Formats: sequence, structure tokens, C-alpha cells
Amino acid sequence: MTAASPRRPALLRGGAVGALTAALALAAHGTASGMFPAGAATAQLLVLAGAVGAVASTPRRGVWPLLTELAAGQELGH
Repeated sequence: MTAASPRRPALLRGGAVGALTAALALAAHGTASGMFPAGAATAQLLVLAGAVGAVASTPRRGVWPLLTELAAGQELGH
């Protein structure tokens, strides 16, 4: 077995933050209006989720930067 790369947890964290940002935004908009975003709004949401995930994949320590990135992703999703 090979040892895990030190970058792997950061990439997993970034992917999780990006996916959670998109999932929560879709669920919130679907619950509030009864309709999910379509077309350009969906594309914008995917770009936003990718950008937030990329920022979250930078190596950091602690939970506060992660919570700040999640909150910023939700705020920008509106």
C-alpha cells in the first residue's frame, strides 16, 4: 500500500464543500419556490460551487475557515 498524498484530504474537502453548496442551494430554492433553477441559473450555480470548492481545497487548519467558506457559498447562491 502507498501512503495517501497530503493533498488528498484538501481535495476531498474542496469537493465536499462544492457539492454541499450546490445541494443546499438547489434544495433551498426548490423548497422556497417549488421550482428548481434551470438553464443559466443552474450553470451559474455549478460555477459558484466549483469556485467555492476550489477555495476550500487550499490547505488550512481549523473549522472556522471551512464554515466561513460554506456560509459564503450559500450567500453567493442567492
